[in-house]
Amino acid sequence: RCAKRLRAHGLPCPWFCTLAPGAALPAQIPWPVVAKPREGVASLDVRYCADAAQLQAYLDDVWQRHPQRTVLLESMLEGALFTLETLGDGKRLQAVGGFKVRLSPPPHFVECEAQWDADVDTPVIAQALQQLRAFGVGFGLCHSEFILTGDGPVLVEINYRSIGDRR
Repeated sequence: RCAKRLRAHGLPCPWFCTLAPGAALPAQIPWPVVAKPREGVASLDVRYCADAAQLQAYLDDVWQRHPQRTVLLESMLEGALFTLETLGDGKRLQAVGGFKVRLSPPPHFVECEAQWDADVDTPVIAQALQQLRAFGVGFGLCHSEFILTGDGPVLVEINYRSIGDRR
């Protein structure tokens, strides 16, 4: 849903598709991809897949454990992960800071470290805020995640809550 909305608003968005349990692989997949449950938190069951064999093994495993789970595929974005924590009153959206996140190497993308960064007066943060506003974020606390690619930040996740996932 997030990726479709990004695309509808003309915002940067990786290639994506969803696979219902037991679905065949699409013919035109831009390898490598990141496969993950459509719904979930943190890095649980997120996997880098370099080819069809790795993806099929991942799908077989996930669907054996969770027979009703829909899987999201996204093209792999190269770049650093950062978060942006915002607070909005319905009229103004304010960045309060964010985290520079260090992930484990593929295939598992486990969050290893997050370092707070209160500097919100940068061109990258301005671009990230513009994407959030265009998406429609504007009221309450929001924890968003971006990949800083060579072309700028790409919004990959929005959570209407403060950072944390109750683990």
